[in-house]
Amino acid sequence: MKKILSILLAFLMLFAILSACGSTDDKDTAVLKTEEFTYWLSVGESSLYYTQYQDNPVMQYIMNNMTFKNKDGEDTKISLKFETPASGREVDTYNLMISTDSLLDIMCMNFGMPVEDMYEAGQILDLTYYVENHMPNFKAYVDAHPELYPYLTKVVDGERKFLNIPGALDQANIYDQFCGVCYRRDWIVKYGSPPAELWSLDANNNKVFAPNPNAGVPFSFRYTLDKDGNSIDTTELTDNVDSESWVDNIIFPSGNADPIYISDWEWMMEIFARAIADQGINDGYVMSLYYPGYIQTGDITCGFGGKGPYFQIDRDTGRATFGAAEEGFKSYLQCMNQWYQNGWIDKEFQDKNDMFFQIDETKIYQGKIALWMGAAAHVGSRIRSDVQPLTDGAMVFGAPQPINDIYGHDSTKFVQPYDMFGGGDLLGGGVCVTNKAKDKDITVLMGFLDFFFSEEGSMLKTMGFSKEQLEQFPSELYDKHGLSEGAYSKTADGKFMFDPIMEMDDGGIRSVMSANRIPGLTRNSVIQYNYTPTYIHSRENWVKYPATGFLGGMFRGQMMPDEQRVMEQVGTVLEREYMHIEVPKFITGDKNFEGDYDTFLNNLEKRNYHRVVEALNATIDRLK
Repeated sequence: MKKILSILLAFLMLFAILSACGSTDDKDTAVLKTEEFTYWLSVGESSLYYTQYQDNPVMQYIMNNMTFKNKDGEDTKISLKFETPASGREVDTYNLMISTDSLLDIMCMNFGMPVEDMYEAGQILDLTYYVENHMPNFKAYVDAHPELYPYLTKVVDGERKFLNIPGALDQANIYDQFCGVCYRRDWIVKYGSPPAELWSLDANNNKVFAPNPNAGVPFSFRYTLDKDGNSIDTTELTDNVDSESWVDNIIFPSGNADPIYISDWEWMMEIFARAIADQGINDGYVMSLYYPGYIQTGDITCGFGGKGPYFQIDRDTGRATFGAAEEGFKSYLQCMNQWYQNGWIDKEFQDKNDMFFQIDETKIYQGKIALWMGAAAHVGSRIRSDVQPLTDGAMVFGAPQPINDIYGHDSTKFVQPYDMFGGGDLLGGGVCVTNKAKDKDITVLMGFLDFFFSEEGSMLKTMGFSKEQLEQFPSELYDKHGLSEGAYSKTADGKFMFDPIMEMDDGGIRSVMSANRIPGLTRNSVIQYNYTPTYIHSRENWVKYPATGFLGGMFRGQMMPDEQRVMEQVGTVLEREYMHIEVPKFITGDKNFEGDYDTFLNNLEKRNYHRVVEALNATIDRLK
């Protein structure tokens, strides 16, 4: 009996020890429930880092170490399986999922029908209950920004409902502007010479010319810092020289250090043509033009009277207009036609329909293109490569939107641009939860989404892991890419500064190492940048003029479903079935402005663009 009692006592002691271990902060994950969700992510990261977004280091951290309350108040882990469409197939993939009833549990909202339509069709769930009861961080954000409430909710059956969870910014950030005009500044130094005359505008917008006092002084450049931040003065790029500390003495014909006017652009494009010829580049060209002959968001086109080629808000009236039917678009096409005749525009531009205007990116990195619509990863010395000799010494600057001073009607000259792509919206994108998840524990999912509006979650979304977090939860991906000390550090004034690798953001590494693709709060207000003056100036050029006419996602999200359908249906006919076909013909000279342009305008009228204008103005009136 004593032996039996001893064994029983030993068993009880072992049970007590195991129970004590289970009550520590290190939870016994074997007893925790896990709720699984599928997630359609419209855009993923480069496969150079990982092929599936569940391998994102922040996602790994959350799925391996965090729990969220389920509907019964129990701690529950979350498992997320992401699917991302092939580049260029986003819209087709989304439409296929809609037509075959194969939506995933969570869907990005970058494409597809209005969420009101999806809700009325029973495809997505009403999230209002969860926002009110299980999303304290997001609810606090909503309560703190009552002016955004109309943009955060949708009116369904006379009630405002939360049908999606958005991405949000705590403040606008000029460095969110991911794209803009780029040009080879180093080619101007090497192949150009100062203009003999400079001009300025008098009070009546007439050009006044004067001799250039530095006409005989060749263009030159120098590097002004070493890699430790010490001042130097050299043109030799040795290992210790900061290649981003470029300074030059370029002056454009308008007397500015940047290409402000179309005449400045033509002056430098003549230089670029000479540079391409002198280097024997047979498969390159001066200017990359988007395949329809224009960019829908208004970039470059807006330099001809201020407006873009599509729908926008008129600066003077505050009403919606359609730019392609106005005089400015004709002036733009006359300019492009002349540039095409000059041999400056890629002769094959109509056949290159790369996503997001990134035309011929391979040739950009080979150093064969002089001017293009580019990304932040192109600015400065970033396209230089030891294996691409044409990029030797490359220095890429960002240019502001040009102002027309040459072509077309006087009304389209010397007008400040105001309708181009602009990242000024405080809300955008986001996700909805579909009926595929209706039998799952939605409370767990909403806890996950709410996390990214918390202090910790918003920092993981905005900046990635701190050094302290990595010490507790190591990441092989961070170590592999030189971020073993974390993605950022705290500054003396309480802000946060990216690690130089993250701040440089080559290859989009900043998004790769953070939770940038997940909706939540991006905290621009806490970031302190340490960019070089050249880089800052280039990025600031992209946002030199406020994009007050640009119809961003916040505005379009307020259109009623029938209005959105009008815009989608009419817009498809206008662009894909007509403008994409006819506009390039005016650029190439297959159609002329004397005999064919009136027909072009008449055909735009027949395709009912006025219906979209009316729908947009109805939204403007409601918002007022």
